[in-house]
Amino acid sequence: MRRRVQVIKDIQKLLLASRITKPPVKLEPIAKQLNAEIVPRTFPRDLGISAILVKEGDRKIIAVNEAHVPTRQRFSVAHEIGHLILHADDAYLTVEKGIEDTLLFRRLDKTPPDPIEREANQFAAELLMPEEWIREDFVRLYDKDEENIAGKLATKYDVSQAALMFRLQSLNLG
Repeated sequence: MRRRVQVIKDIQKLLLASRITKPPVKLEPIAKQLNAEIVPRTFPRDLGISAILVKEGDRKIIAVNEAHVPTRQRFSVAHEIGHLILHADDAYLTVEKGIEDTLLFRRLDKTPPDPIEREANQFAAELLMPEEWIREDFVRLYDKDEENIAGKLATKYDVSQAALMFRLQSLNLG
């Protein structure tokens, strides 16, 4: 597991290399930089899949559930990018042969909350809502419209209001 400081540096490098300097973070250039492709897919509803990371040799595909709302899709893709960067060689992950592809699965024998999933969620939040940007926008908007700040920031960052509120709380801003 990487320390938060290193994760933030990794994200800053990704954003810089993808020439992303303001929200909303575009995930396609970041995926491309990592030799990954984002592909919308329909998954059986009963499986509860938001997105999966598929590996075919050197090719990486992030299949995202197209039935989910766009903000959920964005967070799911960012979560899978987190796995790609943080956990691709981790002992907690296994590679299994599927019907058509090699899938990267998280082992399900962990007691919740799974630290690997939590790390990928934290990575996704940091990627979509970088701390420096959020703090700056929060301070700027707080003085103008304290009551509707969460809605405005969620729209600006193209994330759900729930994800935005969780991020603000994790940064002690909410």
